[in-house]
Amino acid sequence: MKLEYTAVTDLQWANEARSAVTMTVSFNSLGDVPFTAAPDDTTEHGRELFARAVAGDFGSIREPDTEDAMVFYNLRQQAQIELDASDRTVLRCYEKSIQVPSEWAEYRNDLREIIRATAFDSSMKLPTRPPFPSDA
Repeated sequence: MKLEYTAVTDLQWANEARSAVTMTVSFNSLGDVPFTAAPDDTTEHGRELFARAVAGDFGSIREPDTEDAMVFYNLRQQAQIELDASDRTVLRCYEKSIQVPSEWAEYRNDLREIIRATAFDSSMKLPTRPPFPSDA
């Protein structure tokens, strides 16, 4: 699903390799959201945002701050991968009419907090995935 957006600001390379760009995106359905786009992004809008950013459509891209930018990028990418994978668990619960366990809801919320973070904090860690619900 491609999310529509109206504005892109605050562009900065996420790493020294220039393989991702962090930015603030004004999505029609979400408002202003910190976003990291990469050419191999899992979403169509992510790949498009990266290509347009590199092409200069949104202005210049600032240099990366530090190595923390790469750590932050990787953490956010891993959190997104984990959140995407957890969709299967939620879907199985839904298909079997089982309430999603609170541990899974909390886990998913913790992942979303990492994905939405606007700045790196060295105390940020991926949450531990809870056990798979036995009934699902």
